[in-house]
Amino acid sequence: AWLKFYLRQNQRSVMRDTTLEKMAVQSVKRISTVWKELTLAPHVPNLSSVLQELPVKTNVSGATSEDECYEVEGYVATVGACRGGEAPEDSYAGLENFKDTLCKERCDTDDSCTGYLVKDNAWCETYSSVGNTGDGNTEFTCMVKILPETEPETETETEPEPEPVICEAGYYPGEDGCTICEENTYSLEGADSCTPCPQPLISAAGATSEDQCYEQEEPDLSDGIAYEATVGACRGGETPENNAGLELFYDTDCKARCDADESCTGYVTGNTWCETYSSVGNFGDGRAEYTCMVKILPETEPVICEAGYYPGEDGCTICEENSYSLEGADSCTPLSPTSHQCCRSYQ
Repeated sequence: AWLKFYLRQNQRSVMRDTTLEKMAVQSVKRISTVWKELTLAPHVPNLSSVLQELPVKTNVSGATSEDECYEVEGYVATVGACRGGEAPEDSYAGLENFKDTLCKERCDTDDSCTGYLVKDNAWCETYSSVGNTGDGNTEFTCMVKILPETEPETETETEPEPEPVICEAGYYPGEDGCTICEENTYSLEGADSCTPCPQPLISAAGATSEDQCYEQEEPDLSDGIAYEATVGACRGGETPENNAGLELFYDTDCKARCDADESCTGYVTGNTWCETYSSVGNFGDGRAEYTCMVKILPETEPVICEAGYYPGEDGCTICEENSYSLEGADSCTPLSPTSHQCCRSYQ
């Protein structure tokens, strides 16, 4: 402006030299361009050193050629104010306004910052929406931060499921492999468990189908020893304490024991163990995995004693003194204490 004023004031002398006039006009244009660049450039102490360090491309306002474009490391220059991205509705892509020009420094140190914008060496803005870009407004330049690529999450390898155990008929998958089905149950090939026989049918251990469940035959009392199969472990009876008189053995010989022991009233047999019981009248408790074999005790003929006797442990026993019995009585009847009669034992 000063140079133009000077030229107007000295027009007569200057116009005489056309070369000088042309040089003056070129100088005015150059001074105007340089001044515009300096006033709109970022407010830093040494602009040239900063531009060299900022290694894409942007430029300051008023650039006259592509040579004045430069790269900013870690950012991509896009035309317009920063908008859009994954959270575009969040206050203009997460816009935050500052009354200075230090938004690049803020964005460099803030992991949540995804871009910035500097305007007229007077204010700046940062943004937080991932994927934002310039909205095309040529008055602004959105510097989009180049975010590091995240590696896709690898699926954690899961241990392969163990192969299912397929057991033959009469067996089921147990902890140690295929296990034989208990008495009064059966299984088909590949079954996960054993199925109880329909009541009142029974079966031997390892039955392979419902067809092998059968109705129990009437016990044979010819040898005086027979058993009735009932579902469950032996419990109850006249002396239910100690699980009906349970005694455990680590073999499968409990039937032979019970046959030979008059006090034994039942037994249960497992794969590698067995139990005997002593409670008279015990019965299976209903658990399908066990079978209580209840001993059928032979019925004894009632003892009929003549008058003056009663049935004792060793047969008919004579009534004591001061008591009497009629024929067929179960016990002797003592005389009344008020009676003056007496009697003697029959010898």
